[in-house]
Amino acid sequence: MKIKTVCLLLIMSYAAGYGGSVRSFEGVGTLLGLANGRSMGMAGTALAVPGAFDLPRINPASLTSIELSRFSIQYMYEANHYRTDSGSANSPYSNFDGFSFGFPFANSAAIALGLYPYSKVDFRTSFPDDVEASVYDQIVSGSGGLNTLDLLLAFRIMNRLSVGLGAKYYFGRIEKDWLVDFTDTAYRTTKNTIAAQASGMGSVIGLQFDMDPLTLGAVFEPQTELDSKKFFNFQSIDDIMNTTTAYYRDTLNQTMDLPGTFGLGIGYRPGGKTLIGIDWMHSDWKSLKGYSSSIQLQNTNRFSMGVEYQPSQNPYASFFNKSHYRAGFATESYYLKSVGGHTIQQWWITLGIGIPVWNQTSRANIALAYGQRGSLKSNRLSENIFRIILSLDAGEQWFVRRR
Repeated sequence: MKIKTVCLLLIMSYAAGYGGSVRSFEGVGTLLGLANGRSMGMAGTALAVPGAFDLPRINPASLTSIELSRFSIQYMYEANHYRTDSGSANSPYSNFDGFSFGFPFANSAAIALGLYPYSKVDFRTSFPDDVEASVYDQIVSGSGGLNTLDLLLAFRIMNRLSVGLGAKYYFGRIEKDWLVDFTDTAYRTTKNTIAAQASGMGSVIGLQFDMDPLTLGAVFEPQTELDSKKFFNFQSIDDIMNTTTAYYRDTLNQTMDLPGTFGLGIGYRPGGKTLIGIDWMHSDWKSLKGYSSSIQLQNTNRFSMGVEYQPSQNPYASFFNKSHYRAGFATESYYLKSVGGHTIQQWWITLGIGIPVWNQTSRANIALAYGQRGSLKSNRLSENIFRIILSLDAGEQWFVRRR
């Protein structure tokens, strides 16, 4: 069965490399976005572009479009090139990027369960220094991130209005280490670790109104408060005796907020072959609690536009004519300001293709994205980012919706 094949791919996809953005040192890390493989090819445009082959990650109302039981798995590779005034570096990252399972029931309803990464902290940087002629290395690293487990329910009203409701469980652990490693044994190496473990419930509601050839979409996710437990562990390491002594250890209970988000989208099909989508998403980061006073949060706005083209819907057409071709552009602000209170702006250009597999019931999606985050002039750090997204959306006739 195709679902079994996808499950094997899911297990294999847990192999991961190390790397990521140095900006993930602050806040909850780098936000990954919740676009699926199809919408990633359209620069994340997803609010008003439902599809029969897609399990939605952003607007749960799109779930009413599926007609077969579906399973989706996704994988991401990212290469990041940094530039500062003092030099440049490269950092690769690859990892499992979520999976979901959903099926239709009754005449116009569907349900889905999904597990996705929300943010990632994955970096390691080092720089030498000295004290009283004794050389040491300072190594700063971080790992972890937040994930979300979503349970979505969607139903259609009067064949035009689709409503989606979702319960979201956020969980994860973020750990940051600061190691001071002396080569001179007269000094002790120290390692300071600060870790935060957070969890909490959130919700989301989505709407889609079909006015063929126009579709309107909206999504709202209220602010979410997570219970957070912060761990402090400061250690002294004796390199001669090969022993480690914890000279300070503490635990602090607090809360961590995730922003309320609101978005609007328009989808337009000028013909049977082309789909054009435009999205706007706003996230209210500025008023949140539970973050260090040393960082500056700011509200974010994301604008994206994507297009999808399928030359033919004839199941007997050639392979290239049955495939979906996609492109998109997006611009958005980062939720953290840089040193000096300057806004960090980022943009993306994407290309994608959806390939029919398994007798037209499934799609393999490939998305390529190139983007830039920040600038040397305003933020003292510029990142050029290249991403590859691979997803497999499998469908089987476990439960068939009869129309």
